[in-house]
Amino acid sequence: MKTDNHRMAGWWLLVAVVLHGISAGVNAQEFKFDFGNGAVADGYIGITAETVFSTGSGYGIDSGKVVGVVREGDDPLTRDYLSTDGELFFSVAVPQGNYMVTVIFGDVDDSSSTTVTAENRRLLFDRVKTAPGMFVRKSITVRRMETRSIDGSVTMSIKDRELSYYTWDKVLTLRITGSKPAVCGIEITKTDDARTLFLCGNSTVVDQLDRPWSSWGQMLPDFFDSGVAVANYAESGLTSGNFLAMKRLSKLLTEVAEGDYVFVEFGHNDQKSEADVAAYPDNLKTFRDQITAKGAIPVFVTPTARQTENDPLTSIGGLAQTMRETARSLGVACIDLNRMVIDLKTALGTDTKYLYMYTESDQTHFCEYGAYELARCVLKGLEEEFPSLKTHMRSDYCTFNPAEPDPLDILEKELPLAGKGNAPSPGGKRERMAVTIAGRKVCFAPLRNAPVRLVVYGINGKQLRSDPLAVSGTEATVSSKLLSRLPPGTYILSFVQNGVAREKFIWCRI
Repeated sequence: MKTDNHRMAGWWLLVAVVLHGISAGVNAQEFKFDFGNGAVADGYIGITAETVFSTGSGYGIDSGKVVGVVREGDDPLTRDYLSTDGELFFSVAVPQGNYMVTVIFGDVDDSSSTTVTAENRRLLFDRVKTAPGMFVRKSITVRRMETRSIDGSVTMSIKDRELSYYTWDKVLTLRITGSKPAVCGIEITKTDDARTLFLCGNSTVVDQLDRPWSSWGQMLPDFFDSGVAVANYAESGLTSGNFLAMKRLSKLLTEVAEGDYVFVEFGHNDQKSEADVAAYPDNLKTFRDQITAKGAIPVFVTPTARQTENDPLTSIGGLAQTMRETARSLGVACIDLNRMVIDLKTALGTDTKYLYMYTESDQTHFCEYGAYELARCVLKGLEEEFPSLKTHMRSDYCTFNPAEPDPLDILEKELPLAGKGNAPSPGGKRERMAVTIAGRKVCFAPLRNAPVRLVVYGINGKQLRSDPLAVSGTEATVSSKLLSRLPPGTYILSFVQNGVAREKFIWCRI
């Protein structure tokens, strides 16, 4: 964990970072870090296993068991990397705002699997898998926040426990973990082009600090490309009135841009007081009025159903229905997460308990699996209300059906290899293609009007066969006959267009 000195570092720390950037010939709005104990790539700042965070440099490793690995190779950026057998915390002092964060994953000699989160476990990159000698650059936009607004006009209140959060300090903290982490470098660049999704809510939305507690808010970033940032202002125990009184809405509204989205999900704590219940519709109207006055877009999200609740009309003491009705009367877009959670529970049956915190005493909060499923529900509602945002969702994004939940081990299993070139081309929207093989559906964004080939590789990387794939619209099925000549074993299936792999994944023939 970070020390109090790191958390309380003041403005002079930022000045030190700027001066360091100038002296090093690096733009203070852009940092390029080469991870590893080998030679440092030109234009990069070296981060070794011994580079401890200091207020003097403004960057470094806060904590964690760090291992530096050096390989043979010509590229100083990729021939070495940092790894960990737990969590590696890397922090950089940067002013508030949105930052494009690019991570270079891979290992010259071995496979890797790396997860990166930001601040209080906000998911950025989940189980990025590379084969030996394969390197992948992935970019996402991250919001760095503080309690005081950038213009200094508003300071919001936080709870005492939030003082230990990574969310509100003076640095951007990235956490590296995974079954075989390998990070060769990190690049951080200030950006003002991203659309920001601001989140207002309680413990079902907040970036939960400790596992296995989790929320849909902290799962959301991983589903978007670098054109969208998520700024989570939620906190446990808050009512809609608390949030307003603590000036959390006022603070975030000093920084919204026209066309940004502000999500509002309250009800669980409002339900506990007759006065809060009575004020609930008026508070929602206040959110609507203040958000629209700034040119931003309000989005109401009905409060998540508790484990024992199965009626959307009475769930959360009827406040979920109050939000639906208030949204209609105010003309506000509403994502009915409450109803989708009930649909999820119906589909899961006796496995419903695995959405929540596994205990009979906690009927409200969600574990990581539940948070992941709820995030997918929010995305379903988001694409229905605002279809243009779908162009900023990951290239492998597929619309979720709450009646067909993901497997309970969706967050534990290995993911396919991280393919190169599978993101949509600039300026061009691509429809997602769904290819079904052996009961498994793979979604990717193909080039339009370009034939698709299925290329099969052995696990050693040797190409075994290449066949054209019959496509009908955006659907295709790989017949079992096509692969029937392969002996039992593990293979890499790659869908290729114009010589570029649009998607790769591991497939096992039994």
